[in-house]
Amino acid sequence: MKNSSDDRWDRLREQIIGLGEHSTRKNYYPELQARLADLERFRALLDQSNDAILLIRLPEGEITDLNWSACEQLGYRRDELLRLRIGDLVPGGLPDLCWKEKVVDRHCTQTVTTSLTRQDGSFVCVEMTLRFTSFGGSDYLVAVARDISERNRILEALTESENRYRGVVQQVSEGLMIVDPEMGGIVETNAALQQLLGYTAAELALLSPVDLVADGPADLTTDPAGTTPVEGEFIRKDGSRVPVEVRKNPITYPEGKVVFCWMIRDIRGRRALDRIKREALLQIEQNILQFATLGDHIRNPLAVIVGLTDLENGAYAEKILMQAEEIDRIIDRLDRGWLESEKVRSFIKKYY
Repeated sequence: MKNSSDDRWDRLREQIIGLGEHSTRKNYYPELQARLADLERFRALLDQSNDAILLIRLPEGEITDLNWSACEQLGYRRDELLRLRIGDLVPGGLPDLCWKEKVVDRHCTQTVTTSLTRQDGSFVCVEMTLRFTSFGGSDYLVAVARDISERNRILEALTESENRYRGVVQQVSEGLMIVDPEMGGIVETNAALQQLLGYTAAELALLSPVDLVADGPADLTTDPAGTTPVEGEFIRKDGSRVPVEVRKNPITYPEGKVVFCWMIRDIRGRRALDRIKREALLQIEQNILQFATLGDHIRNPLAVIVGLTDLENGAYAEKILMQAEEIDRIIDRLDRGWLESEKVRSFIKKYY
């Protein structure tokens, strides 16, 4: 049977643990529950993050708390990670600049790129954001690690694609020049153009098309979208000039910016062939003119010879007449050659 002292002790115990009617703790119970609910919501929010979040006690580097994504990405259970130090996850440990002894501004945020070791020994490349904080008399490092493996794969693929593109561009025999119409400068050139003009890529990047064009139609430089081939001359680094044919094609970048690719063809060989063609046509015309008059020049004296032979009636008259007939046949062939040459001349002028 309980005595009065036992009853007093029970009432005191209930007050201490918050069960008695007059317990002072009961007054704070709703607020405590609300704060616990806020804490649970905050933890649930952290667990929903795709980034691994670690709370690290300094200077020991002990992992004191973490979110679910850290377990999922690294392949550890929560209790296993809480037994580790950050140096167990980061090969070689975090850089010295991350520790509080090296930091002047305790409120600064630092970002480092590193790797985290998974439980199976593999590595995951992460971008880790670090921030110092203090509470409860201890210093901590909050580390938010974002998996950038996919981003790195995309960057590698883009780099490989860009290298292939540059390789193709550099192998093109025609000169290529990317021109920014807004800035008016040369963005990029290929090896063929550099060799044609005698400049390096760095030197061309400091110039504009206006600095290179020596002669040509006005739209060669003023019309950025002139897709019709235009002939002109470019000034080489040594001051000499080279005849070129320029064709411009617009290129639209993903962000909407438009630049123009100048395709520049060296036409020195073509102009040399044009000169040879003109000279050949001129020679053909001269030959045709000679063919047209040569027959008459030969037939006139030949007619005189035949007439004189008929008057002589000598022993050699018959032989002379036979040779005169052979000469006449040769002249007929020259006449036909003149007609064929005229056809050749007309064909060359039409198609070449």
